Amino acid sequence: MTFSRIGGMTLGSAFPAVATAQANLSASVNIPIPDLNARLAALVSASVNMPPLSAAALAQIVAAISGGFPSVTISAAAIADVIIEIQDTLAALQAQASFALELGGALSAGVHLYRWSGPASEAVPGGVPGLPGDSNVDGVFLVAGNGTAWSSLQFLLGE
Repeated sequence: MTFSRIGGMTLGSAFPAVATAQANLSASVNIPIPDLNARLAALVSASVNMPPLSAAALAQIVAAISGGFPSVTISAAAIADVIIEIQDTLAALQAQASFALELGGALSAGVHLYRWSGPASEAVPGGVPGLPGDSNVDGVFLVAGNGTAWSSLQFLLGE
């Protein structure tokens, strides 16, 4: 039977695939957020800052562009639909970015890692379900040294 300390590390080091997934998620959601914010601001500005036109002014504009210029149609409903779509996309991306940030914080927590090799009944009180108590098992123990590390470990394991 052996119980040996492997060392101290961050949860990101203990779970490198999760750390890679977190980094990829952060990169993928943070790229479009500034672009969507800019597009949303431009649409809102365009829809809010259009000056009202009198019938005479509108007739002059129509007459000026009727000589071969393409017609221009502005639909307030279409602009509103695009604004709502961008807002929904932005909200979803911000939720994903928030999760990626929380996961990144959890992965930075420090833990202690121990390796166990020996009888299951000596490693786990009551034994490991499905195994006889004298079965030899190998395992890893993650030990949180403080409440922050324990909360991070619980978050990572979904508890």
